[in-house]
Amino acid sequence: MKKFAKSILAFSLGLSLVGTSFASLDVSNNSNSVVATYNGQAVLVSDIRPYLKGSNNGVYSDEAVKNAVKAYVVTQLKTEWEAKARASISVTEAEIDNVLYSEAARNGLTYSDFVRALAYQGYSLQQVRSQIRNGLYQQKMNEFLSQNVQTQIDRDAIQFEGYKNYQIALAENNLAQVDTYNVSYIFIQTTPLFSSEQAKAKALDIYRQINRNQITFAKAAQEYSDDIISAANDGLLGNVDTIKNDQERYVISQTVDRMKVGQISAPVDLGTGWAIIKYNAKEKIDATLNDYVEAAFQQTLRSRYNSNTTLEQFLLNSVVINYVFEQ
Repeated sequence: MKKFAKSILAFSLGLSLVGTSFASLDVSNNSNSVVATYNGQAVLVSDIRPYLKGSNNGVYSDEAVKNAVKAYVVTQLKTEWEAKARASISVTEAEIDNVLYSEAARNGLTYSDFVRALAYQGYSLQQVRSQIRNGLYQQKMNEFLSQNVQTQIDRDAIQFEGYKNYQIALAENNLAQVDTYNVSYIFIQTTPLFSSEQAKAKALDIYRQINRNQITFAKAAQEYSDDIISAANDGLLGNVDTIKNDQERYVISQTVDRMKVGQISAPVDLGTGWAIIKYNAKEKIDATLNDYVEAAFQQTLRSRYNSNTTLEQFLLNSVVINYVFEQ
């Protein structure tokens, strides 16, 4: 349910940058000279040469050299972090299917009708799948960067602030309220003897029966769902934050996020099986300690940074640059 917008990504990268003036640099015969270091890596004159601007007979001002070093460091950081992200993230066909089925349900269409509607508007299924793949990949890239780029924000202080605020609210019986989704589902489990394709086919058949009013969602959950606990209660799961399996919680949250209250989704792949999800209501629940810690973190970011700060600035702020001229 959380969105990873550019501002959130940027906020997660912030720090401070050392910077004072230094003597002008003559780069005409200093290609192997070290001008700065960051993260234990040396920056040579030859590294920054492509980024240097405004020379006076080969001599560059303090500001020109600093700007060139920053430009070089940003390029290196982008390359490093994008390589790490590419090695760690992927988009599966099942995830793309989930988006397509969810969009079909959100528009009140079956999957087949949704594909025909796209074709009528001039979009091929291959084009749409490619766009969804790119969108999901960028979202995962942003999530990876926001979670992994190191910052010098005092995490211990933030943890303490969140804990303190939570304990005060708890003692005063005045916990903040946060939004969550109340959902039901019909779960068709995969097993070594019942493949994912078979589970998907069974789930699709149940979904069609519900759409044709041949059976109610509650009755279908009772008769077909492999989650016997929720099946006994018409498929009711409750709020999504209580789902223990991280992947299931993520997929269900992302699916419901595209739905309207009362809608029933086409089958989505939960990894352990296929599920038909019903969005019952948006609810308010008491905030947890983790919610208070997250709120303290976001407040710290808002107090230090603004939405106009660029990604390049935050990448720079994730390291400390030491200029040899200052030593």
